[in-house]
Amino acid sequence: VKTEKEERGKISVLALRRREGSFWDFTEEAEAVVSSINSKKHAIHFVGLNKLNEEKLENFFAPSNCTQQKLRLGDAVRLRYIEGEKNLVVSVEKTKGIPNTRLLKKTYSTVAFIAPNRAFGKLDNDVFLSNMILKNNVDITENSTITGVSVPSYDRKKGVWGWTLLFPESVENPA
Repeated sequence: VKTEKEERGKISVLALRRREGSFWDFTEEAEAVVSSINSKKHAIHFVGLNKLNEEKLENFFAPSNCTQQKLRLGDAVRLRYIEGEKNLVVSVEKTKGIPNTRLLKKTYSTVAFIAPNRAFGKLDNDVFLSNMILKNNVDITENSTITGVSVPSYDRKKGVWGWTLLFPESVENPA
């Protein structure tokens, strides 16, 4: 495959030739974790590290039919993708073992703030609480202590990476 990348991330295929090799060997590879599954839109979001630049965190998107394997939040995967603005995933394979600590970490912290409408919250270690976490866990209140798992997330407004609680494993409320 001979391709040309255009200005807006669009890729034009210039030539195709049969050759030896893996089916997706013209794509990039990344180590990643499942960070969101949207059943209504049949989409999966991943956060990962590109094999060529393991210092750089990246977002990846895929249709849920890109794999036959059942994926869950926090699963470690190997992605094959076409680099671009959305990093379109063409292949997903679950991996065995513990995910890279830059992609998934244990969180133990106290809830510092919850917005009045429960639209979001923050832990005292700056881990973000999404409205879905708060909606699905009504027992979480300010000053609750949460043990859970967090993934990196990109704040588009601030232009920085932070952490988001992926799921709580336990919630303790003050007496």
